Amino acid sequence: MRKRLLSAYIIDDIKVMLRDGRIREGEKLPNQHEFARMLGVSRVSLREALRILQDKGILRQGPKTGTVILNGNPDTWGKDSKNIELTENGILQMLLARKCVETTINLEAAKHLTPEQGNALTKISRAMPHVVRTHDTDNFLLADKEFHMVVANACRNMYLRSMYEISLRQEDDLMKRILQDSRPEAFKNLVLSHQATADAIAKGDTSRIIHATNRHSQYLEDIMTAYLLRDQPPIQAN
Repeated sequence: MRKRLLSAYIIDDIKVMLRDGRIREGEKLPNQHEFARMLGVSRVSLREALRILQDKGILRQGPKTGTVILNGNPDTWGKDSKNIELTENGILQMLLARKCVETTINLEAAKHLTPEQGNALTKISRAMPHVVRTHDTDNFLLADKEFHMVVANACRNMYLRSMYEISLRQEDDLMKRILQDSRPEAFKNLVLSHQATADAIAKGDTSRIIHATNRHSQYLEDIMTAYLLRDQPPIQAN
């Protein structure tokens, strides 16, 4: 029988604490030193347990915000939201979920966008064509995440932001593979849709925000499904 890791027992303890109300969804956990002492474990084991929960989107950790529980219902922790089925149907379901969340986030962001956030979106979207032309996969993915998280932060809703983070994480591996196998031209429309979205949010134009978000989602769907369904890559990198 395989030995159970200590991190699994720590996660069980956290579930019990949620069920009996000692910790609650949306609340910040004690600092790691104090929390490890409460649980009677080492900080190393605690950090590993928290990392597992963060990867599943169950909590969020940050240097300023601390550790916050995002999903306070342990009964829903059984399935790892990152392990989405990489089939055409699985991808379409993922993209539909993302579009629903992204549309709401973009509309809310337009109500609260600060000048600094608007400038950040413009700067990121203008830099994207260069990283695509140079086939800089890692920097394109970083720019894409940064763009969408600026928008998510601007919407000022921690629950929408957390849902969006999960959605973006689901796409990471697939998008990296697609970028590595495709020519930059395949992403031209995707880059343009970022620019259109940034402009629509900055202007607070509801109809343009919805249109730009729909176009962005459609480009993602076209790129992902074409990659998954190909007998061989339709466009190979030189």
